[in-house]
Amino acid sequence: MDDRYVERIGALLAKAESTDSEHERLALIEKAQHLAAKHSIDLAVAAARTPSGAAPALEVDRFVFSDEQQNRNLKKHLVTLMCVIAASNDVRVDVLPSSVGVVMYGFAGDLLACKTLWWSLSVQMVAEASAWIRTGAWRSQVMLREDRWGQPEAVPMDARVARSGFYTGYVGRIGDRLAAARAAAEREAEEEYATPAGPTAADGSGGGGELISTAVVIAAKQERVRDFYADSSRARGRWSGPSRRAGSERAMAAGWDAGGRARLGDDRGSLSA
Repeated sequence: MDDRYVERIGALLAKAESTDSEHERLALIEKAQHLAAKHSIDLAVAAARTPSGAAPALEVDRFVFSDEQQNRNLKKHLVTLMCVIAASNDVRVDVLPSSVGVVMYGFAGDLLACKTLWWSLSVQMVAEASAWIRTGAWRSQVMLREDRWGQPEAVPMDARVARSGFYTGYVGRIGDRLAAARAAAEREAEEEYATPAGPTAADGSGGGGELISTAVVIAAKQERVRDFYADSSRARGRWSGPSRRAGSERAMAAGWDAGGRARLGDDRGSLSA
């Protein structure tokens, strides 16, 4: 990814983190994803117009969370957050043992965009969850657990379960917003590259510019990433993801709401996400 785009995405996220306007935060995070997606599509179109030998190489990036992020109740949610970010940026992900991080597969610019978004959103997610836990809104809720005879019983909500539910709702909302921003970038690119370049001919037809379908280009790019992943990944099995504990509906709803305000601008070995 061109340094200019890295700087612009970073500036959007920094600006978003400094504003008190929820509407502006929403616009900035979606603009950051839109910019990353549009630039990635532009690069893919440029590569499609050059000899195959000039196509950019794919890369593998091992991304390990810091020690403080490897909290048992947090790290699986950080993995899930990276997975939803990767899904909107043509990146494949494997989960490292014990969910201490991920291995990412894709083009360099897309990998960098994922990490830039993840760093901002992960900090926001933890901060929003902590603020909500401090309100005590979860205390009036109950959760289900098994008693000594294996029968379900309702008990007061635990803060750890409430926080986990908040994270689940937050990541779900972020995934929806990133996907919407990506779809908007694809529509914009399709219109741009489907319009003939150059002056309009006398007979009313377009100029002599080359027409190109970005849907075809994106599909070809994603196929390259899938093939690269299939050749490079050594993951075995499937990743289970965070547990979904009964009785955390209110927490998930609070997380979902916080995800709307977000500023966008049993483990065994290595498992696939």
